[in-house]
Amino acid sequence: MSTNAETGPPDTGTSGPILFRALFQYFLQGVVLSQGCADRPAVAGAKIWSVQTDREDRVALRIYVLALVLLSILQTILETYKVWHEVIDQHHWYMSSLHWSEFLLNGLICTFCEAFLIRRCWKITGKNNRVILPLATLSFAMLVANVYLAVRIDKLINVATGYADPLKAGHWAFPFWVFGSLVLSLTLTSILSWCLYKSKVGISQADELVQTIINVTWETAALPTASTIVAAAFYCSRQLTRVRHLDLFFILLTAKLYTLGILRTLNLRVRFRERLASHDLGGRQSLSDYQWDSDAPARTGSTDTCVGPHDLVSPKTTWVDRSRSASEDGTLPI
Repeated sequence: MSTNAETGPPDTGTSGPILFRALFQYFLQGVVLSQGCADRPAVAGAKIWSVQTDREDRVALRIYVLALVLLSILQTILETYKVWHEVIDQHHWYMSSLHWSEFLLNGLICTFCEAFLIRRCWKITGKNNRVILPLATLSFAMLVANVYLAVRIDKLINVATGYADPLKAGHWAFPFWVFGSLVLSLTLTSILSWCLYKSKVGISQADELVQTIINVTWETAALPTASTIVAAAFYCSRQLTRVRHLDLFFILLTAKLYTLGILRTLNLRVRFRERLASHDLGGRQSLSDYQWDSDAPARTGSTDTCVGPHDLVSPKTTWVDRSRSASEDGTLPI
């Protein structure tokens, strides 16, 4: 007698959320592809497939976007396999040899996105190692917890445990990952916002642009953070989730939401550049003829610190230098 015959078909309380999550993953994957593969006439963005890419879109950035999109596609493929395994074949997911990989892949994508934001914080603070070391250490510790939980799921969740919540297999691992994600997300967003706020120069057009970038920075962290909080709430409520594993439902959405936030940030860079080129910043300096040449030497000290209004020598000089440096190293999405 087969194992599936002994255990019976999957519970409908489990199959329903799995199917709904897969449909939502398909929708988000479509948005990810539209953001990652946007052509210039339609959406001025990362344009990883366009041959007419801007000179400032360096090879490393295009490789990063490509890798991010491919990881997102891999996650969607895994969700498709899970739906087929449980809904079509009527086999329990914990009987699959890949049942441990969901949370691991989700965590890897989140770490990949966090690395991009950590690098931005490092750049915008003048490559301050006191900033990057604690952030990178926390991100690495979360990755270790993610791998540990995946190993525990593989060893503990099986026919004997049945519908046991896989996120509870590691005891401390998932709470640590959730708490670490919230702390890291809030810290990254706060650092970026504070340094951007200090870069305001008192020129209305320039300050409006900076405020827009601050808003986008918070929006990037908002959706994955909200999804993580909801997952944590369901994780603590045994009676509400039962076999449905709604905590797993929401936590596996964080990778896609993080990816969308990063790609949207990159796509807005070109629009911000166009605003810089088309506006006369208070009559002091126009960037319409400014050459965004990544090969040109950067001005000394342009990103040495988080520049505030009291540090300015000239609004014209400071804004040009900061815009140029941010465009070259990816510190700001402009």
